[in-house]
Amino acid sequence: MVYKNEIVRRISRATRLSQEIVSDVLGEFEAETRRVLAAGDMLQWTGFGSFYTRKRAESQVPSIKTGEMITIPAGKVVGFRAGDVLKRAVKGKSRKK
Repeated sequence: MVYKNEIVRRISRATRLSQEIVSDVLGEFEAETRRVLAAGDMLQWTGFGSFYTRKRAESQVPSIKTGEMITIPAGKVVGFRAGDVLKRAVKGKSRKK
């Protein structure tokens, strides 16, 4: 598993920007992503993927402790759909030129 602080270090080395600047930029990306999704919009990052929200219906599930059925209320959940470039990278295939 790779944590945010490691990503910040890697980007800092690759871009020669300070870790503080990289951390600030990533923090703003996170904040803007939250704002976009909270407004009900989709964030589409071509090649990487799309973040979106969808409605989740109310459901009945057994309680772990008692086994009795409990109700999970309806709500909004965040989804992510990987883009083609990310899918190919995960599969180990390079991008065709």
